[in-house]
Amino acid sequence: MKITKTQLKQIIKEEISKVLSEEQGQQSVSFDTLGTQTTIEFLGKDTPYDQTIYQFRINGQEHEIASTAYDVEDLADSVSYKLVEDDNYWFLNDDYGDEDGAADFKQKLMAALEQLGADPAAHSDARTSYRDRDTGGMY
Repeated sequence: MKITKTQLKQIIKEEISKVLSEEQGQQSVSFDTLGTQTTIEFLGKDTPYDQTIYQFRINGQEHEIASTAYDVEDLADSVSYKLVEDDNYWFLNDDYGDEDGAADFKQKLMAALEQLGADPAAHSDARTSYRDRDTGGMY
Protein backbone atom coordinates (compact mmCIF):
# COMPACT_ATOMS: atom_id res chain seq x y z
CA MET A 1 0.00 0.00 0.00
CA LYS A 2 1.34 3.35 -1.04
CA ILE A 3 0.74 6.53 0.97
CA THR A 4 0.91 9.92 -0.65
CA LYS A 5 2.63 12.89 0.94
CA THR A 6 -0.73 14.54 1.65
CA GLN A 7 -2.08 11.40 3.34
CA LEU A 8 1.07 11.11 5.43
CA LYS A 9 0.81 14.75 6.52
CA GLN A 10 -2.83 14.19 7.50
CA ILE A 11 -1.94 11.09 9.53
CA ILE A 12 0.86 12.95 11.32
CA LYS A 13 -1.44 15.91 12.10
CA GLU A 14 -4.08 13.57 13.56
CA GLU A 15 -1.53 11.72 15.70
CA ILE A 16 -0.01 14.94 17.00
CA SER A 17 -3.48 16.25 17.82
CA LYS A 18 -4.27 13.06 19.77
CA VAL A 19 -1.05 13.27 21.78
CA LEU A 20 -1.56 16.94 22.60
CA SER A 21 -5.14 16.44 23.74
CA GLU A 22 -4.06 13.51 25.95
CA GLU A 23 -1.27 15.57 27.54
CA GLN A 24 -3.61 18.44 28.34
CA GLY A 25 -5.75 16.10 30.40
CA GLN A 26 -9.31 16.64 31.35
CA GLN A 27 -10.61 20.19 30.86
CA SER A 28 -13.02 20.23 33.80
CA VAL A 29 -13.99 18.03 36.71
CA SER A 30 -17.33 17.99 38.53
CA PHE A 31 -18.18 16.50 41.89
CA ASP A 32 -20.85 16.76 44.57
CA THR A 33 -20.42 17.37 48.30
CA LEU A 34 -23.43 17.56 50.62
CA GLY A 35 -25.67 18.58 47.72
CA THR A 36 -23.30 21.27 46.43
CA GLN A 37 -22.20 20.64 42.85
CA THR A 38 -18.70 21.88 42.03
CA THR A 39 -17.29 22.17 38.51
CA ILE A 40 -13.67 23.25 38.34
CA GLU A 41 -11.53 24.07 35.31
CA PHE A 42 -7.79 24.70 35.46
CA LEU A 43 -7.07 27.69 33.22
CA GLY A 44 -3.34 27.87 33.80
CA LYS A 45 -0.67 29.19 36.09
CA ASP A 46 2.11 31.73 36.20
CA THR A 47 5.21 31.59 38.39
CA PRO A 48 6.75 35.05 38.31
CA TYR A 49 8.91 34.48 41.41
CA ASP A 50 8.62 32.00 44.27
CA GLN A 51 4.83 32.27 44.32
CA THR A 52 2.59 30.66 41.75
CA ILE A 53 -0.65 32.24 40.59
CA TYR A 54 -3.21 29.61 39.61
CA GLN A 55 -6.21 30.47 37.44
CA PHE A 56 -9.37 28.42 37.89
CA ARG A 57 -12.96 28.64 36.75
CA ILE A 58 -15.13 27.32 39.56
CA ASN A 59 -18.84 27.03 38.82
CA GLY A 60 -18.47 29.55 36.00
CA GLN A 61 -16.57 32.20 38.00
CA GLU A 62 -12.90 32.85 37.38
CA HIS A 63 -10.58 32.87 40.38
CA GLU A 64 -6.89 33.68 40.73
CA ILE A 65 -5.20 32.03 43.67
CA ALA A 66 -1.71 33.11 44.67
CA SER A 67 -0.05 30.22 46.44
CA THR A 68 3.28 28.93 47.61
CA ALA A 69 1.78 25.43 47.78
CA TYR A 70 4.25 22.60 47.45
CA ASP A 71 1.71 19.83 47.04
CA VAL A 72 -1.87 19.28 45.95
CA GLU A 73 -3.12 19.31 49.57
CA ASP A 74 -1.77 22.85 50.11
CA LEU A 75 -3.35 24.00 46.86
CA ALA A 76 -6.68 22.40 47.85
CA ASP A 77 -6.52 24.34 51.13
CA SER A 78 -5.96 27.59 49.18
CA VAL A 79 -8.91 26.88 46.87
CA SER A 80 -11.14 25.97 49.84
CA TYR A 81 -10.17 29.20 51.60
CA LYS A 82 -11.22 31.12 48.49
CA LEU A 83 -14.63 29.39 48.52
CA VAL A 84 -15.41 29.75 52.24
CA GLU A 85 -17.28 33.03 51.67
CA ASP A 86 -19.64 31.39 49.15
CA ASP A 87 -22.87 30.38 50.93
CA ASN A 88 -23.04 27.20 48.82
CA TYR A 89 -19.89 26.02 50.59
CA TRP A 90 -21.26 26.50 54.12
CA PHE A 91 -19.62 23.25 55.19
CA LEU A 92 -16.15 24.84 54.80
CA ASN A 93 -16.85 27.54 57.39
CA ASP A 94 -15.12 26.84 60.72
CA ASP A 95 -17.90 28.49 62.74
CA TYR A 96 -20.84 26.38 61.56
CA GLY A 97 -19.42 24.03 58.99
CA ASP A 98 -19.46 20.29 58.73
CA GLU A 99 -16.04 18.76 59.46
CA ASP A 100 -16.80 15.51 57.63
CA GLY A 101 -18.26 17.43 54.67
CA ALA A 102 -15.19 19.68 54.53
CA ALA A 103 -12.88 16.65 54.60
CA ASP A 104 -14.90 14.96 51.84
CA PHE A 105 -14.79 18.14 49.75
CA LYS A 106 -11.03 18.45 50.20
CA GLN A 107 -10.43 14.84 49.11
CA LYS A 108 -12.57 15.30 46.00
CA LEU A 109 -10.93 18.65 45.26
CA MET A 110 -7.44 17.16 45.56
CA ALA A 111 -8.38 14.39 43.13
CA ALA A 112 -9.85 16.97 40.73
CA LEU A 113 -6.72 19.15 40.89
CA GLU A 114 -4.54 16.15 40.10
CA GLN A 115 -6.78 15.14 37.17
CA LEU A 116 -6.59 18.68 35.81
CA GLY A 117 -2.79 18.78 36.03
CA ALA A 118 -2.70 21.47 38.72
CA ASP A 119 -0.51 19.52 41.17
CA PRO A 120 2.25 21.87 42.43
CA ALA A 121 4.53 18.95 43.30
CA ALA A 122 4.66 18.04 39.62
CA HIS A 123 6.06 21.50 38.88
CA SER A 124 8.39 22.07 41.86
CA ASP A 125 11.54 21.89 39.73
CA ALA A 126 10.24 24.72 37.55
CA ARG A 127 9.46 26.82 40.64
CA THR A 128 12.99 26.24 41.96
CA SER A 129 14.52 27.20 38.64
CA TYR A 130 12.50 30.46 38.56
CA ARG A 131 13.52 31.21 42.14
CA ASP A 132 17.17 30.52 41.40
CA ARG A 133 16.99 32.57 38.20
CA ASP A 134 15.45 35.55 39.98
CA THR A 135 17.72 35.45 43.02
CA GLY A 136 20.90 34.35 41.31
CA GLY A 137 20.80 31.09 43.25
CA MET A 138 21.12 32.95 46.54
CA TYR A 139 17.87 31.73 48.04
